[in-house]
Amino acid sequence: PTKILTLSYTTLFRSGKIYEYIASGRPVLCLGPADGDAAKIISKLGIGTTLDYNDRNEIEKYISEIISNPVNLNIDPSDFSRRNLTKRLASLL
Repeated sequence: PTKILTLSYTTLFRSGKIYEYIASGRPVLCLGPADGDAAKIISKLGIGTTLDYNDRNEIEKYISEIISNPVNLNIDPSDFSRRNLTKRLASLL
């Protein structure tokens, strides 16, 4: 099943859950601002789409597409583990 990532409607908020969703290897449907951090990550990795909360038709269309044509993304879950993300952050300090 598709993991659904829902965020507050702001461009400054990044949910820590996004990395768990990425690591699932399944498409991510982000409901929030198209110019937000989560949207940029999802787009850059090519792992899903970001839609406006109120865009019911596009939300239904995307979910129907994923159900009709299931995909498994080629993502290494360990790249997004808390341990590896912490290591990357520590290397910047």
